[in-house]
Amino acid sequence: MLRSIARFVKGLLSSPDRWDYFKLYNFLHTYQKVGILPRPAEFPKQLWLNSSFWSEVKNIFDLTFKDEHERELSVYWIDGDLVFTKHIRGERSSVTAKHSIKVTYSPKGRNYYEKVVYFNGTIVFKKHIAASKVPKKIEISRMFSLHTHPPHKSYGLDGDATVFYTFFSPTDINSLLASKDLASGLITDKVYLLFKTSLIKLSRVDQREKITIRKLLDWGFVLYKSEFSDKIFNRIEFENYVAA
Repeated sequence: MLRSIARFVKGLLSSPDRWDYFKLYNFLHTYQKVGILPRPAEFPKQLWLNSSFWSEVKNIFDLTFKDEHERELSVYWIDGDLVFTKHIRGERSSVTAKHSIKVTYSPKGRNYYEKVVYFNGTIVFKKHIAASKVPKKIEISRMFSLHTHPPHKSYGLDGDATVFYTFFSPTDINSLLASKDLASGLITDKVYLLFKTSLIKLSRVDQREKITIRKLLDWGFVLYKSEFSDKIFNRIEFENYVAA
């Protein structure tokens, strides 16, 4: 198994140093199946996720900006399709999500089936596929969850307000460390993707800890950041990090 992982990763690394969501899924799913963490050197410099991803990100960013409540959604890979759950609205400082995923394939004609994905009883994805493409075993894999942090305001002596956002919280980091997920996303005025690696030794962080980019890199995480205008995730490394 370890040899097959090594061959798989070697194949990824021989390709251009920007992965799309399909390569990212294969990478994460390969490691999730065997229950080990990837090495930092195995991650690319950039990640590209499709327009559907950015549409979902923009939607929950706008909703959070308006009512200042955190929101969460998860990104799943289900039998070859990228599927987004419906967002869950939380409080101003936290959001708790419970997911129930169901997938059905129903014959709709002699040569095709309808694939339907339900999230907590609600349809979130539907498509027609050829009968020959119906899998013998349904494969559901969560790639990562995304959550928003609401804007905050600070006021200067002149009364003018400055909008700012908080970074990952200790609760965010502890949730990732305790889960089987290899990644977690944060949406503020920027979008971050945070990945666990084999270098991480800590099992939890203190709730009083101020999380910074430097600390995440020191602890062994791999971190990507994207601007809404850019839509390409660039890996943050020691030589180019900016203090959070």
